[in-house]
Amino acid sequence: MTKPDLSSARVGTVHTLLCFNDGVSIVINQIVEALKTYLRVPPGNFAFACGKYDGDMYDHVWIDDSLWHKDDSVIYALTHYETEPPPDLETRIEASVADAKKAMARFFDESQVDLIIAHNTGHPVNLMYALALNRLY
Repeated sequence: MTKPDLSSARVGTVHTLLCFNDGVSIVINQIVEALKTYLRVPPGNFAFACGKYDGDMYDHVWIDDSLWHKDDSVIYALTHYETEPPPDLETRIEASVADAKKAMARFFDESQVDLIIAHNTGHPVNLMYALALNRLY
């Protein structure tokens, strides 16, 4: 199997955190380093969409609260994860998904990415942006 030529690809990542001392930030940094090292993606070809960013390590960082895994709507949904859902739960989830979808659509459009890496979309805390990404594509 030959390696794909990604030397001119624009890579967009979607996740909740960037440049913190946590597993999410560590993994995305490892992915970036691997893509730069093994697939020769230039450092300037990365764009990041996240809920929180702590640092100045990367250029092209988009921050939007709708991607934050501790957003009020996420906390509310998780609070009722194993209980009878309150009447407003679906409405609150859909509003948050719409916000995340709008933010990601703008991010993808303006950053002109060729490849999307969406981190931890199977985790319940990332439900809003996972659903938004699914509805975009």
